[in-house]
Amino acid sequence: MQGIIFDLDGTLVNSRLDFDALRAETGCPESLGLLEFMDTLSCPQQRAQTAAIIDRHEQEGAVASTWITGAQRYLEALVAAGVPVGIVTRNSRSVVAKVQQKLLLPDIPVITREDALPKPDPAGLLQLARLWQLPVHRLAYIGDFRFDLEAARNAGMLAVLYAEQSGGDDEHLADLVFSHFDQLAELLPVKRD
Repeated sequence: MQGIIFDLDGTLVNSRLDFDALRAETGCPESLGLLEFMDTLSCPQQRAQTAAIIDRHEQEGAVASTWITGAQRYLEALVAAGVPVGIVTRNSRSVVAKVQQKLLLPDIPVITREDALPKPDPAGLLQLARLWQLPVHRLAYIGDFRFDLEAARNAGMLAVLYAEQSGGDDEHLADLVFSHFDQLAELLPVKRD
């Protein structure tokens, strides 16, 4: 692999978001993602209320965010080695800015939901491939959820799943699965060509 793209929440950082509470408060069914549910709302007032609820939860999560064990060391090692590294997240720019400020994320490209259609759409991933001028098959996307793996597949990239415990519902979509960042360096050697 020549470059690595990461999901943010649940992959690099733990924001302690309670998705069950978020779904209950917004009325979002289990079968839909929160952003997709918001897109189905035709009433502007209901849509604005739902957006405000999502934003409040995400902002609180950004304040509570912590690094996932090993993620900071691995990310910083990639940056120091000159490997193209970026983040594609379904979060908003303001949430990412809070996380960047709190955890001192390295200065790498970040694509948010304001910059590209949200995952599983591959637009954000393809945007970084164009920025780096690298072929998609030489890039990996690492995430913790089905939308991340689907986005990687839709982009033609290696789909890598971070799962603390094996046996999850999304593992069949992944090309590689790891449970700790120490494993990732062995599973996914990255070279600068």
